[in-house]
Amino acid sequence: RLVSKEYLCVCLGELPSVGTLGRISSPLLTVAVGDESSYTKVSLKGRTAATSYEVLAWHIIINGAEHENSNSAALLRVWPLTGRTHQIRAHLASIGLPLVGDTKYG
Repeated sequence: RLVSKEYLCVCLGELPSVGTLGRISSPLLTVAVGDESSYTKVSLKGRTAATSYEVLAWHIIINGAEHENSNSAALLRVWPLTGRTHQIRAHLASIGLPLVGDTKYG
């Protein structure tokens, strides 16, 4: 392959240790919604897709005085090994690590 893409992503969710390497190999299916919109989901009917990631850092975000609404956030280095529509967003959301601010997949 001539081109390699690498992304930095901030995600919410339960996190593995810093330095953890992972790979998501789940088929993805893109579904049209109306004339101009679509979403991508993990589906056995989808096309082969793979995404690798490394946990670079994590942080606990405290919401509220009682800390009842605390969340963990992680900084990930992500490599899409295939080029499917919304691949990174769909794959990370499928393992419980949606991108911060992603209203479609988060």
